[in-house]
Amino acid sequence: MKKPFLRLSGLLGIAALLLLTTCQKYKLPPETQEGKNTFGCKINGKNWVPTGQAGSGGFRKILAVNGGFFQIGVDPTFYLYIRTYKEDESVQLFARNVTKPGTYPLIYLTETAPNAVRPLNYGAVLYGTTEYVTTNTYKGVIHVSKADTLTGIIAGTFEFTAVNRTNSSKTIRVTDGRFDVKP
Repeated sequence: MKKPFLRLSGLLGIAALLLLTTCQKYKLPPETQEGKNTFGCKINGKNWVPTGQAGSGGFRKILAVNGGFFQIGVDPTFYLYIRTYKEDESVQLFARNVTKPGTYPLIYLTETAPNAVRPLNYGAVLYGTTEYVTTNTYKGVIHVSKADTLTGIIAGTFEFTAVNRTNSSKTIRVTDGRFDVKP
């Protein structure tokens, strides 16, 4: 009579283990400053961690985390541009004049890269062709804790609220964001 209970408890144990393993897969990375190319955040309270994007038509897979510090031509300005991918989803951060630790506001209405050559500071989330972006009404902030222009390591935290480009009644909230990137 006890065998069905043992089988049921064993199955429940296996199910719990699988659930924990699945939850760990999307656990936010720790906040580091070593150029580990890590990124994660919560979107509307759910963990979001980039996994990359499968290639198609013979092209290679797009890496989960891309970008970091960059300059345009001979312009001495340093920009922060991080693009992350999870299949057809993407989170992007862009900020101008980032050369040292500090707070960089996401408070402008701007086009996003690559559509804009030199956009203003923004945070964005893309689901396929649906884009949520910060504006002068829906704002956010990037806190840079490490900005090493020699090694290229840039690390910090971020949060923002973004609005749907085509339906302003839809917004999303990004919290607990963290990045540690080296190109």
